[in-house]
Amino acid sequence: DNARKYIGSTVEVLVTSVLQTTTGRMIFTRLKEDVEKEENVRTGGAPRAV
Repeated sequence: DNARKYIGSTVEVLVTSVLQTTTGRMIFTRLKEDVEKEENVRTGGAPRAV
């Protein structure tokens, strides 16, 4: 969803699921930067070494 601006670009993604069908394989992903933003909101800041 809402990935039109990334058509033709190379982006880093995280695979969320893979579905095998009779005609091929569908791979579902999320943008890595979106996942990292969500993690920062949940943890209250940027990731840090522990």
